[in-house]
Amino acid sequence: MAKGEWVYDKNYGSYYYLTSEGSYARNAWSGNYYLKSDGKMAKGEWIYDKNYGSYYYLTSEGSYARNAWSGNYYLKSNGKMAKSEWVYDKNYASYYYLTSEGSYARNTWVGNYYLKSNGKMAKSEWVDGGRYYVGANGLWETKSSTNSEYSAALEKAKSYNSLFHMSKKRMYRQLTSQFDKFSNDAAQYAIDHLKADYKYNALFNAKNYRKLFNMSKSGLFNQLTSYIDGFTEEEANYAIQHLDD
Repeated sequence: MAKGEWVYDKNYGSYYYLTSEGSYARNAWSGNYYLKSDGKMAKGEWIYDKNYGSYYYLTSEGSYARNAWSGNYYLKSNGKMAKSEWVYDKNYASYYYLTSEGSYARNTWVGNYYLKSNGKMAKSEWVDGGRYYVGANGLWETKSSTNSEYSAALEKAKSYNSLFHMSKKRMYRQLTSQFDKFSNDAAQYAIDHLKADYKYNALFNAKNYRKLFNMSKSGLFNQLTSYIDGFTEEEANYAIQHLDD
């Protein structure tokens, strides 16, 4: 009878660990490996060990993951899933904050630190819609509200340009509207620093209008230069001339 050793049962397709008294181990560790309630060695799955009060992830070869990610969760050097704490991942050269349920925080503040959409702690940049600035150490720093507003307006303009391909006039109206409420100066700053290709934007809209409404060239010109769209005659003419490009 096997004792104090590993055995592989091909009928069940699993490894088992036989204890010193001969029975198979269950709900227990043997080195870096975990034996489940049915005695099978855990592989490629999460387990919760109530003795250690933590989740662990067992890799495809069976040992517990450490200093590594599994999806949005981080396994520390002792294999425990990180929760409500900071970790530093040298592979990504960044700090991350793991929430109380274990996934990494994103697009949010933790104290005076900001976690970006990819979970990385922001450093030396404007964050949270351009309203706040964090320094080289990640800490929020007081900057003038003017700079903050200008940065936020530019970020918003970039988003609108990417999504809607607006004209310069329409962009200005949108930024200063009751919806966005940026000052005239902030809106102008955003437009001056946007580096948008308004001829391309006019062409993008012209192609959409033709596809959706089968407009004539004169109809397209009138639409593009209307108050709503606000493109210049030069931009509208460019769009019409390149419709079939």
